[in-house]
Amino acid sequence: MADRIIFKESLARLGEKPRLKEIEDGELLLAELDAQCSNELPDIIFLDINMRRMNGKAALEIIRQNKRYDPIYIVMHTVTYREQGECKALGADAFISKSTDFNACLAKLAQTLSTWQAAV
Repeated sequence: MADRIIFKESLARLGEKPRLKEIEDGELLLAELDAQCSNELPDIIFLDINMRRMNGKAALEIIRQNKRYDPIYIVMHTVTYREQGECKALGADAFISKSTDFNACLAKLAQTLSTWQAAV
């Protein structure tokens, strides 16, 4: 929960006002994606490595197997370099390391959003 609060506060500080939808586990995320029309799919997904029922890594793997979701930019919220390597191999586009340092989170989120916007 603290991760999401820091994330939302960081977006607000950056002046970003995206439409956010919080989904707490990978199974619900996949069901939500499957229910959406192609023109309603998100532009970017921030996946936490430690979600309930189905973790972020498993959800990432399933998302990347479906060509319908190819345009979605996926950012993994991870802890270790090993996790980042595993997620990169599964198709993650970027990473934000978990941190309780608000300024570090803010800087990394700004960098990630800038990279994503340049790619679109």
